[in-house]
Amino acid sequence: MAIRTFTDNQLLEISQLLGDTAEGFTGSEIGRLLDECGFVDPGPITKRDRLFTGLREGQARDGSGTTVAKLLERAMDPVRYRGNRSLFDDRRHDLNQILAFAAMQMRVDAKLETVRPATTLAEAERRASELRGRVRSAWARLVSAAIPALDRCGPFRPAGRPKQT
Repeated sequence: MAIRTFTDNQLLEISQLLGDTAEGFTGSEIGRLLDECGFVDPGPITKRDRLFTGLREGQARDGSGTTVAKLLERAMDPVRYRGNRSLFDDRRHDLNQILAFAAMQMRVDAKLETVRPATTLAEAERRASELRGRVRSAWARLVSAAIPALDRCGPFRPAGRPKQT
């Protein structure tokens, strides 16, 4: 399925999010993402500018947003966030605010799906927050359902320790 091209503003916001100095990817991670997804790495400039230039030129070359979508899914692959779920949740929430204007959203499995495009910032923020809330509710239901099962298992004993009598 071909994906519509992203606007320059959308690409810039995506680049700012993923290339953020404090919370974004490192320079080497950005280089690897660009290379793995078939983008030309424009070289030693700021992380944000590397991403923006690479994504913009690659999208222009391909005539669609498909490779940009591929990079986003790869960048948000949940296994990258093992041990840092809050970063994944926060980054996905912020990305969904941007993607709402491109008629897309990223699911919790880091796959993109099409949605009705947002036309206002308030609508994009509301959608991203609602999606985050649904995920948190589902997670809470899963955890609360697991707790009684854990209680039935008895007390935890590390492997190799005999039961005390």
